[in-house]
Amino acid sequence: MNDNKALTTVPADLSGFNSLAEQFAKSKLIPVDLQGKAADVFVTLLAGHELGLSPMAALRGIHVVKGKPVLSSDTMAAIVLASGAAEYIRCVESTPTVATYATKRKGVPGEEDIKTWTIEDAKRAKLDGDNWIKYPRAMLKARCKAELLRDVYPDVLAGCYVDGEIDDEPRMIPRVERIDAATPAPVAINDDVIDAVVVERTPWDVMLAK
Repeated sequence: MNDNKALTTVPADLSGFNSLAEQFAKSKLIPVDLQGKAADVFVTLLAGHELGLSPMAALRGIHVVKGKPVLSSDTMAAIVLASGAAEYIRCVESTPTVATYATKRKGVPGEEDIKTWTIEDAKRAKLDGDNWIKYPRAMLKARCKAELLRDVYPDVLAGCYVDGEIDDEPRMIPRVERIDAATPAPVAINDDVIDAVVVERTPWDVMLAK
């Protein structure tokens, strides 16, 4: 017996997955959003099983949103490499404004496939959350790697998404109150008021101005 081999428990049928899900749901050690939710754990385990992940790896790396498995880009890379379909996956360039990844599929002649994501791509996609402002390098790498791997290995990652591509809730857009031109609101007159134009600054403007 090899003592160095990790113990991996994979149920043999749906009944086994259901039993395992019920046990996991009772634990306080699994992600908080799955605790006490055996049905959600069950779906997560099945989604992971279809991708070749062990139950524990599925709980760590998969978040099911609207019926679709959402994975980290690192988990996607791990699945692709484990499938044996890739010769390699490598980071070509990574800065706070651009990320480039390359990969080569086994048995496919020709050059490697390359994908680049820039801050401008993120801005066009309206990706302006806190993580994008605080960690642009990491977020660009994640999106770039995920898009490349899905393009080159659709048979391995079919239907998979990366964090942030599917919102848990509808995206909240700041609401701007407008006053009907037909019923103007009363304005206080102040001789000291100076005419001014209000210019809205996006989070990207703030970050790029630093």
